[in-house]
Amino acid sequence: MNIRSLLLGGCMTLSFWPTGALAKNIIIPLNNNRQIILKAGVPNNLDEIMVGSAEETFKAIINYKSEDNDTNVIVDFWASWCGPCRAMGNTLHAIAPQYPDIIILKVNTDNPEFNFLSNRFQVRSIPLLLFFKNGKLVHKQTGSLNPANCTTLIDTTFA
Repeated sequence: MNIRSLLLGGCMTLSFWPTGALAKNIIIPLNNNRQIILKAGVPNNLDEIMVGSAEETFKAIINYKSEDNDTNVIVDFWASWCGPCRAMGNTLHAIAPQYPDIIILKVNTDNPEFNFLSNRFQVRSIPLLLFFKNGKLVHKQTGSLNPANCTTLIDTTFA
C-alpha cells in the first residue's frame, strides 16, 4: 500500500517525495462542479489542498467512499515547531510506499482555520494521528512512532 496525495483540481502543484508506484487518481466531487483530486505519492497539508472551506474539504476526504475497497484515512495533527511532529512526518514518508490505499492528511494545528478540527477531536498533544475507516474514527495515537511501530499500528488498525 502507498499513500495518496491530495491536489486541488490539478491547479496546484506540490513537492513530491519518491514513494514507489503511483496509484490511479481518485476524484472526490464537491458541489458547484468543484473537486478534490487525490494522487499517489505524498501526504499533504490540508491548507494546501482546500477546496471551499476547510470543513467541507475535510468532510469530503474523510467520508469518501471507494468502489473497490475500504477507505482508510490517517489524519496527522502537527506543528512546524514540534520536533516529534517532524519525526512522525519523516516516518509517514518512509512507510508511504507500503500503503497505496491509505490517504494521509496533515493538519497544521497552528493554522487558525483548523481550530474547529482541534476542538472536535480534542487535540491536547501533538503529534496526534487519527485513523478513520469508512468515515468513522477507529483509533487515536498520540506521540511519535518509529517506522516499525507505525507499520504495526496501521496494519492492526486497518486489518
